[in-house]
Amino acid sequence: MAINTGVVTDRAASGVKTKIKEKETPRMGFILCRHCGRANSTLFKENNTAKEVRDYHFAYCRHRDSTYQGITDEVFREVFIYRKLKTEALKILIPVYELESDMDIQLFKTGIHIGLKAYFGGNPQHLAITDYSELNEQTGQKNRYIIIYDTIPGGTGYLGDLFNYETFNQIIEAAYQQIKNCRCQTEGKDGCYHCVYTYQ
Repeated sequence: MAINTGVVTDRAASGVKTKIKEKETPRMGFILCRHCGRANSTLFKENNTAKEVRDYHFAYCRHRDSTYQGITDEVFREVFIYRKLKTEALKILIPVYELESDMDIQLFKTGIHIGLKAYFGGNPQHLAITDYSELNEQTGQKNRYIIIYDTIPGGTGYLGDLFNYETFNQIIEAAYQQIKNCRCQTEGKDGCYHCVYTYQ
């Protein structure tokens, strides 16, 4: 299930967060007038201009002079959008003792993405990669995972190949070779857009 927490910009920097699966995430939400139904993601500010106040309501709303004050009240409500997708996914347990920091996990995800591009001979844009954690009841600790999932409802069958141990090893090996042989290391860099950097 995907959760759309709204436009995360200045308000996220001000510390407005929510917990999703015990992980703090910046959130904005979509601000909804309970009376006229107008929804938007205009950021909360102490002094709103007349135009920004109008953005919160339709012209006919009897509360059109009311401004959102950063909290849910009798006029405004924060709304979040949820999306459920039935598709194929591959869940990979991360060796936590080797990949502890978020940066390590981001690099691992990037490596898998590089390997997928090499294996499929192009950029499989419909395959998304995200990280995930869940409590291991036997150890009492959290296990961390990488989830590769198909963004096309029902899946395309691409992930069936990756379930094979030998195929997955080929993907990791392809990523390793791409990073190892990248010319950026001879230029004194620790990465570039040909290897571990991504525009995302």
